[in-house]
Amino acid sequence: MNQSKFESIERGLTVQARKVYDVVPQAESWDVSQIMSELHRRDIPMHDLNVVRGCIASLVDCGLVKEPKRGSFMKVCVRPPKAIKEFASLPHALAIAKSQQESEPVQQPQAKPEDPIERIGNLTKRVRALQAELISIANEIEDAGIALAEREQQAAADAKKFRELRSLFSS
Repeated sequence: MNQSKFESIERGLTVQARKVYDVVPQAESWDVSQIMSELHRRDIPMHDLNVVRGCIASLVDCGLVKEPKRGSFMKVCVRPPKAIKEFASLPHALAIAKSQQESEPVQQPQAKPEDPIERIGNLTKRVRALQAELISIANEIEDAGIALAEREQQAAADAKKFRELRSLFSS
């Protein structure tokens, strides 16, 4: 797991899940009872085994903890961010950059980025349009279902008439 994904997931953890995550080891795998013991050793008030199991399950689901064998858990290794090479540190990069600057005119930004509030408003309009379309489709499905039920009732009534006529002719 990379560093940015880890930080994003970690920010969304509950306080209890964070406490459980802090005691889960990275070098070896522990079972739930060992994790509970470590919580008690660190004076972290987690007395309910089901809460700890739930926290571990959520940590496994989000990918912060893995279960190498059934019932034992360990932290997932987080890769540090890769060092970005400076463009200017390459020997011929400056010459390339200078030649590109001289050959290409500087471009001004075309349009100002959309305001987040306007963007939310536009997205809301799109969702409402989709909602209206979905309601229309649901109504069409309901109409088709009603028509199918009526057709089935008519077929049952026709079958009943046919059986009555057959019984009249056979007697």
